Amino acid sequence: MKIRTRERCPKCKGKFVALDWTFICPKCLTRPKKYYIEYCYKGKPRKIYNDYFKRPLFGYQQAVREMDRIKFSMQGGEFDPDDYQGKRSSFYAFSTYSEKWLKKYTNLYNLNRIAPQTIKKIEGYAKNHYIPYFQNRDIREIKNGDVEDFYLALPKNLRQGTYRSIMNYLHKFFVDALNRDDIKKMPRFPSVPGEPTKITVLGDDLIAKIIDCINEKHQGIFKYIWRQGVRPGEARALQIENVDMVNKTVTIKETFSGEIYHEKTKNKKIREVPLYPDPDFYKLLFDQIGSRTGGFVFLNPRKLPYCMRTLSFVWSNALKKCGVPHVRLYTLRHSFATNALNAGAPKDLILKFIGTTVQSYLHDSMTGHNKVLNCICPPSDDSKK
Repeated sequence: MKIRTRERCPKCKGKFVALDWTFICPKCLTRPKKYYIEYCYKGKPRKIYNDYFKRPLFGYQQAVREMDRIKFSMQGGEFDPDDYQGKRSSFYAFSTYSEKWLKKYTNLYNLNRIAPQTIKKIEGYAKNHYIPYFQNRDIREIKNGDVEDFYLALPKNLRQGTYRSIMNYLHKFFVDALNRDDIKKMPRFPSVPGEPTKITVLGDDLIAKIIDCINEKHQGIFKYIWRQGVRPGEARALQIENVDMVNKTVTIKETFSGEIYHEKTKNKKIREVPLYPDPDFYKLLFDQIGSRTGGFVFLNPRKLPYCMRTLSFVWSNALKKCGVPHVRLYTLRHSFATNALNAGAPKDLILKFIGTTVQSYLHDSMTGHNKVLNCICPPSDDSKK
């Protein structure tokens, strides 16, 4: 590895002579204005005309310092010649690299590998948070403190879950860059304190009252979500051929994600479960299917599958009529799981039934907690009166 110059003496046009500490013209005592470093990397001769920060090598001592930096990084196995190529520097700019990262996830979405909500989140976070903050910063130079500063600069009016989600997808951004060898080291991420998400659970009597406030032509799909504990998207996508009225079972294998129909559920698994054992529930499904032999079980008055916006609108109106504070339609699924738990059903079987491994679906009510105390200290006869 050597320091060179392409220049000649501006006075006599002679070559500069290398000394231990500089280059000089022995006749005119002039010095060159620019230098370059000549080295060999993986058997190929290469030249560097600027330092790591893309500044031209105007001084001999500057070139010496940069040569020492290169030697040190080579010994540590961290040297990358692209760090010194000005024409490649834009590739590592956060704004440019994030566009390629987003394109990757758009392709995965087009292949039905990720849900529409996921790509929507990633695009929103990149546009509203990541790119405005990091702009054209070189992703290789983003350190621990930069990530922490980004976290502290996020808007203060976001929900705690949104903070976690933003930081999780940014972490994924750097993991993907590390897996592609575009960065050598992951920046350390700050821990995001979080409070457990408060899940509202409704009792069966209240749910029945709410559904009674729904127009009868829409009640079917809401009763099905309630009694089977399915996701709203799974109820919307239920096919007639997957309902076995002879054996009283239903096979859940399709879903809607947003308004996109998917032939696989959220966890990509097919589950066959028994139908809710109630003659009125069987009749409800018979009425929904009628004489049809195929297609979606639940259709809106226009004979089309329900969209999520319609279900949310109908649900919200029913809550207002009953005077119940707003809760998401997903509350029916959480309530199914929690009510089954409080009735004595084992946790693992409940989770398999509703098709999830997420423990947050299960929340013991005060009734469940009292059962625990009653096992330890059975109530006295006086307390029963």
